[in-house]
Amino acid sequence: MFQAINTATSGRLVHPDSSGYGVGFDFTQIFNFKTHSSGVMFMRNLDQPEHIKGKLENSKPVLLLPGPKEPKTFKAYFQRVCVDLRKYGPQGPGLEVTEAILDKDGTVQKTFMHTAFLLSVSADSPARQKMAMWPPVAAYLASGWCLFEGFKREDDGTTHFGGYAEAAEQIFLELGLCKVGDAKLQLSDNMQHQRAKLVEDAKASAQKSGCMGYSEFPRILSYVSYSDVWELPIYHAGLYGIVKGFMAFLLSDYSGSNCPEHVIPKKLRSLMRERGKKLRLTAEFGRPYKCIVDSFKSYQLVDWLHFLETFSLFVLRHDILGSVMQELWDKLRSALLHYFRIVVVDDDLLAPGSTFNNDVRHQAQGNLLRYASLVEQHLPESLLTYNLHILVCRLYKQEEARGCTATCGELWVERACHSVSASYGAEALD
Repeated sequence: MFQAINTATSGRLVHPDSSGYGVGFDFTQIFNFKTHSSGVMFMRNLDQPEHIKGKLENSKPVLLLPGPKEPKTFKAYFQRVCVDLRKYGPQGPGLEVTEAILDKDGTVQKTFMHTAFLLSVSADSPARQKMAMWPPVAAYLASGWCLFEGFKREDDGTTHFGGYAEAAEQIFLELGLCKVGDAKLQLSDNMQHQRAKLVEDAKASAQKSGCMGYSEFPRILSYVSYSDVWELPIYHAGLYGIVKGFMAFLLSDYSGSNCPEHVIPKKLRSLMRERGKKLRLTAEFGRPYKCIVDSFKSYQLVDWLHFLETFSLFVLRHDILGSVMQELWDKLRSALLHYFRIVVVDDDLLAPGSTFNNDVRHQAQGNLLRYASLVEQHLPESLLTYNLHILVCRLYKQEEARGCTATCGELWVERACHSVSASYGAEALD
């Protein structure tokens, strides 16, 4: 993606006077009487080292949707940000910057035109759908990156996505039986622009196009990739969306002595509790272990991450899970840790010792797909979630376009939103 942008702008992306920027958008609570009452967009510079890029002081608010009601349309708000980015980017004159440089003769002033490139947009899935002008996550064609069709569960009417172990019927577009990742369902950048324009001009149905109109970001910023600019919320989707759901199923409530298939029996849950009591943590964990059996409903992102990476190795070891559930957990854990861990990439990506070569990436993709296939074969449809679909559909391609996914997470947006909420909480309007 970055090479394509650099080529399209005649090498300006890598010019010393240019920088890449990322924006993040989410809703936070400013008004006491309503959660997620106000929308905030932040911006950060992407040229900084990874270990400081996500720090709070490097994120600045650039847009506020005051609330407390959500606006009917977001385009007018996002348009103003995009127009400024176009002015200060490769399509405009840039931004005049003056900096002080200390040389051997003293301090001198250097003035130059700075070029700002928008290289990423981070948000959780509901916010991203609004920014990209894609349907809500409960829609049949909610993916955004492809045209794979979800299905409604008969018992509660919620939307879920199959097509992993067995092909699923594609009714809206009359494409027959397809699996997730089928080439005829994939959307190129040109196709994204074409369907957006058709819907915008009322020449195509939004419901059957999987698109609600033209997003301001790729419409105004010609160098932006319609598909690649949106970063997956890997932590929300992976931890809250998949790990939490899987563990909630394993720890499902039941009465009597008849334990449902694949659910952890009460006797083994007692063993898990005892193992948890033996855990002794070093200071860098920052918080104590919370019993997965009794407290998983109160787990936050960091709790799930610690459990996935560390605690599960001890708490779930040996005979807690049956063979099928153990394979499910092993595949899921291996895949997610690949995507959650920052990889320092050497010049030779194909070197045998590299942790980011194509073989490793294919293995992670295969593990995630295997997990999804086993869920479809053995577990309730409720676990075939939208989050699982977008990770299977998109993670490998995002990695291909942007590199290591752990550097593209949404946690910096969460941190910035919490700061805004805390700053205005004492003055929030009742």
